[in-house]
Amino acid sequence: MKIALLETSPAGPMEGAHDHLRNDSRIDVYDITHDCPIDTALFSPASTWAANRNILWQHVPKDYDYYWFIDYDVRTCGDIDTIVAALSDYKPAVAFPAYVRDPKQGIDRIRSGVFNNNMSVIFDKTAASVVFPMPEQFGGFWDAATYVNLLSLAWYPHVIDIADVMVYSMVSSDYAANCNLSDGVAAMQACFEWCIEWMVLPVSAPNSVVEFKEWMRESSSVSLPSDGLPFNQRASMARIIDTSNEWFKGRVY
Repeated sequence: MKIALLETSPAGPMEGAHDHLRNDSRIDVYDITHDCPIDTALFSPASTWAANRNILWQHVPKDYDYYWFIDYDVRTCGDIDTIVAALSDYKPAVAFPAYVRDPKQGIDRIRSGVFNNNMSVIFDKTAASVVFPMPEQFGGFWDAATYVNLLSLAWYPHVIDIADVMVYSMVSSDYAANCNLSDGVAAMQACFEWCIEWMVLPVSAPNSVVEFKEWMRESSSVSLPSDGLPFNQRASMARIIDTSNEWFKGRVY
């Protein structure tokens, strides 16, 4: 299995965050910085979280099985063997190491991955080709994570939360956009309203992104292993998104 680790940071790797991932011979690392240039990374000054992940996706070779996007300050408590085992066993479209503050119930090793924190997220190569590039017009931070979580519903129940690997942020700091809670929620709501233009939702679905998140979690079921069908094809079969929308032109087959 080939895995690319794509890290966004202000000025390079943070010691003690996830060195064991960066130094694992099974993982190729690609970096981008947004404050200070370094020799081993792309440099995108004053860019948003979404913009930098889009740039990474644009530049990384497209021959990996999985693409692991991670923020520089994400402490990862767990080893790569656990991640590889989960990816091999479930072949998910999207996988999330479990966020330490996530209130989801359940003690299973693999749980439903509906609406997770996107500070550390792993995409199958065919799912990534549908997700990227992410929208940037709503601020490019919490809203972009909302977009990922909503689009991932097209592959549910092949979206997993790996409970045996926990992550949390070691740094609490502002980013290029959405620096406070009210701005962040407003951006999330704006993105949600844009997303539902190409989503096919039941009339009972809440029209608030915060309520929608809880509504989906309450109705989520056990994650299931995938049968290996490419996720860019599976997206075209999903009933939850309208792939005839212009946004999906060239993304699904």
